[in-house]
Amino acid sequence: MNKNKLNKLGQILYKTILAVLFVLVAYVIYRSIFDIFQPIQEMKPIIIILGTAVMLFLFVKLKKAISKLNEKQINIVALVLTVLFFVGMSIIGNLIISIPSYDLCNILSEINIMMQNGGHFETEQYYCKFPNQTPVTILIFVIYKLGMLLNISVQNLNNFAIIINSLFVAVAAYFIYLSVKKLKDEKIGLLTLIFFVVNPIFYLQSSYFYTDTFCMPFLMIAIYIYIYIYRETGRL
Repeated sequence: MNKNKLNKLGQILYKTILAVLFVLVAYVIYRSIFDIFQPIQEMKPIIIILGTAVMLFLFVKLKKAISKLNEKQINIVALVLTVLFFVGMSIIGNLIISIPSYDLCNILSEINIMMQNGGHFETEQYYCKFPNQTPVTILIFVIYKLGMLLNISVQNLNNFAIIINSLFVAVAAYFIYLSVKKLKDEKIGLLTLIFFVVNPIFYLQSSYFYTDTFCMPFLMIAIYIYIYIYRETGRL
């Protein structure tokens, strides 16, 4: 098999994997939205189809508008968009505070005890059963302690944690932009960032400061560093 045929097979495989991933992401977003909001569950399919068509049309227009910007302008837009994303999540998160009666609720109960006994774990049985909860418990405890150092009242510590959670997601979003910019170019990077910041899931998750969102910046910064190093060495 010659090199051209191998390249074509590679392209077909790549596009197939990309299509499968796109369908999976679309399905997860679809189920997440419909499981959360009763009004959306009652919508007629035609409304959803038309809404999707409008969104696709807007993104096509956005792509054309972005193509007219230079690199400096795109970098400024990306930074401003990230800041607005952070502010939007912080506001919405504090308006719709939702702490489920599992996982995070258990963690916050433990943190309240830790705040009174010098930061020591008390509920050993729970953390032996769910050791994956330990890192996020420590992280939220540190955030609460930081809030207290900033003279934030105990009643408002959850609000402070929501703001920090929103900051983490916004940082992740900006590093997604930087990563795509490094892999492709700044125009595709900005379009990717726009896709990211209009996703309603992140605004809904901002009040649920848990591993789902807290881990995002660490992951994206690691990916960016990997891309940066291998781009600089010419391996990527």
